[in-house]
Amino acid sequence: EEARGLIREVQEKLARKDFAAARLYYMKRRYDASLVYLRKIIETYPETVWAARSRFYRAAIAEAKGDAASAIEDYRSVLASRDAIPEKQDAERRLRSLERKAEGTRNADGG
Repeated sequence: EEARGLIREVQEKLARKDFAAARLYYMKRRYDASLVYLRKIIETYPETVWAARSRFYRAAIAEAKGDAASAIEDYRSVLASRDAIPEKQDAERRLRSLERKAEGTRNADGG
């Protein structure tokens, strides 16, 4: 049990370090570089709070690149997360906006 706790602690620290790099690249709009770190966190440390936070930034990048479907999927994942993260409120706002746009597109297409 103690070993598991130490492993969890190390994973949290490694994920936090990668998240800092991902966020730095995101802020500089170097999205492809940011995605390298975000994907690594999501795949390698899925049980950490950093994975949920990474999904938010991955969604924001997808949204910026015009991939609404991927953005919606990740924003929903952020909202479903049990972690209390600072990005949740923004994820909810962005998700609602994307869903409204998608609904407007469906109505405009007659579907």
